[in-house]
Amino acid sequence: FISTLFYNLDRCHYGNITVLKYVINELKILENNGLYIKNGNKHIYFAFCFMTGDNLVLSIHSILGLTESFSSNYCKFCLADKNLTKKLITEQSNLLRLKNEYVYYLENKNFGIKE
Repeated sequence: FISTLFYNLDRCHYGNITVLKYVINELKILENNGLYIKNGNKHIYFAFCFMTGDNLVLSIHSILGLTESFSSNYCKFCLADKNLTKKLITEQSNLLRLKNEYVYYLENKNFGIKE
């Protein structure tokens, strides 16, 4: 199903939060309150856990508040720069982005996070 439609120019003008607030609120309701399924007498809770894109990677990066450049720290999951990602063949746990460091990354603006 389609959860929302918007013009990219509106998103650029008004910002992600304004354009996506209704979708964000609905996702929070599904996470906190869930849905009751009468057939089977079950209560199901949902969590939004991943968003991916194909040829619209720049749009996905914009929506997620990440930088729209692929020249340095562009990875959503780790802090490896462009040159290092060409050499890595296994995950390096010391390079993974951590939730408790998000504000630091955001304030520094050198880690690929804009908002």
